[in-house]
Amino acid sequence: MSEHKFRYLLPPGNSFQFVRKFRMWLIFSLLTMAASVGALFVNKSVRGDYMNWTIDFKGGTEMVFAFKDKGTKQYIVADPSVIRSTLEKAGEDGIDVSEIEWTDESGGKVKGVVVKTPRFSALTEELKTRARDGFLAKFKDRKVTRATWSGDRINVRSSTAISNAEAAEYFSTLEGTHSGATSKKLEVKPWSSEELQQYTTRDEGTKELNQWFGIWGIDRQYQEMFTDALDKNKTEVLVVQSYGVGAKAGSKLRDDAIKSLVYAILLIMLYLAFRFDIRYAPGA
Repeated sequence: MSEHKFRYLLPPGNSFQFVRKFRMWLIFSLLTMAASVGALFVNKSVRGDYMNWTIDFKGGTEMVFAFKDKGTKQYIVADPSVIRSTLEKAGEDGIDVSEIEWTDESGGKVKGVVVKTPRFSALTEELKTRARDGFLAKFKDRKVTRATWSGDRINVRSSTAISNAEAAEYFSTLEGTHSGATSKKLEVKPWSSEELQQYTTRDEGTKELNQWFGIWGIDRQYQEMFTDALDKNKTEVLVVQSYGVGAKAGSKLRDDAIKSLVYAILLIMLYLAFRFDIRYAPGA
């Protein structure tokens, strides 16, 4: 019967002096810890945060895109590197692009792309201010008493009606939806029949019209970017899903993750203290 041979990190009989060289390893450990802490401050100066949190922790928007061949109507696979380079050329920061696969209603496999961005809105605060001021100047003859933004929608109170087509014509002249981006013109969402009825009915008290004009969100802007980057005559870009992660929910998730890590370390120390020796716990 052959003898079993075991692999050892340190073979039996080795006399490596661990305790004797503890000062050297202590200094090495302290230097490593100092370098790790220093890296946090370097990351803060370079990226703006101590750690590279994803949108799951600091908030943002996650979108899933699929791609179809316009001729065959079959799903096709898009190159994620093309999607990534398109966003980088547009000046988008903090973008994460990854592949995803799922099964459609017919049972076929669909390969799409997940895009995560720290942006919540299609509009920056600077653009909202510029758009509002321009809107008031454009329709000053309609006696507009208020124009305020709520997300990607602007609420307008006026004495004279402003049609959705007129608002769409004005917003189509605006660009620069993101700092440094080569962005698309803004598009206004069409009114439904119910909204048309509501927005053309005057308030019984003030006799003013209370109208809302919605701008297509960030998913629509990215969809158009990808359509331009790919062969628009052959490829159709579809927005499968789009949802936002609030900054408050993200920060709570981040704080809970840090707490879980601290609790895990404390429990490990407690186990070592009871199972072996309390002196081993802090070192471990």
